[in-house]
Amino acid sequence: MIPELNTTEVTERIARLKSIILAAIPTICTERARFYTDIYKEYEGSPVILKRAYALEKTLREMTIFISEGELIVGNQSSRLRAAPIFPEYR
Repeated sequence: MIPELNTTEVTERIARLKSIILAAIPTICTERARFYTDIYKEYEGSPVILKRAYALEKTLREMTIFISEGELIVGNQSSRLRAAPIFPEYR
C-alpha cells in the first residue's frame, strides 16, 4: 500500500526557497537581448536564419547559469532570480 502524501505539510527547505523567491525584486534580464543584438550587428548582411543560429549558439555558450542552494530541479531562462528575459527573435 502506498502511503498518503500530505500536501499541506511544508518542509523547511520549501519554506526557505519560497521566502527567497518572494523576497527577490522582479526585474528584466537583458542578457539574451544583448547576445542577439551583438550577433545581428556582426552578421548584418547574412540571412535571418543564420543570424538566429549564431545568436542561439552565443546564448547557449555564454548565458549566465545559476543554481540556487537547495534546489532539486534547476534551470532558468534568465541570468538571475525573478528576472523576465527579453526574446528579440520573436518580434
